[in-house]
Amino acid sequence: MTFVLVHRIIAETTRKIAGTDPLDFEGRENILRQAEAEIQGMYAYNTDDPENRIVAAYTEIRISSLRLTNEFRQIQKSSTLPNSPGKHQ
Repeated sequence: MTFVLVHRIIAETTRKIAGTDPLDFEGRENILRQAEAEIQGMYAYNTDDPENRIVAAYTEIRISSLRLTNEFRQIQKSSTLPNSPGKHQ
């Protein structure tokens, strides 16, 4: 059941991120931090249990994937900015 509940939180987080301004990288990061805190607060994983290890790994992978996407877009945006006023994008 924990897997389903965590998956729901991550799906809601993905929807929140999709609804924000694409250039609001800090806002997106805050949404991710809130989701991590919510998951950690609700589901303190006992890593002795194999099922909990799987859910913890899934959570880490999904949040890291969302964070990596956000960071990639931020780097992509900064690399497309003109270096000098006379250059075009």
